[in-house]
Amino acid sequence: MPPSRRGTVDAASAGGEGLARDLIGEGIVRTTLRPVPGKVDAATLRRAHEPIGTNRARGKSVLVA
Repeated sequence: MPPSRRGTVDAASAGGEGLARDLIGEGIVRTTLRPVPGKVDAATLRRAHEPIGTNRARGKSVLVA
């Protein structure tokens, strides 16, 4: 596999999914994924939005129904 323009290896082409899984498993990288249990209603949405409103959220918030 050819290196990138900066001479680094393309992690996605080198099995990046496995690498990410290993790094998360070893605690080197932590995921910010936080499920919000419960049905989709006003109270659940308020709980899900709370970290955003208090500047404690990192990344994106996604609602999956």
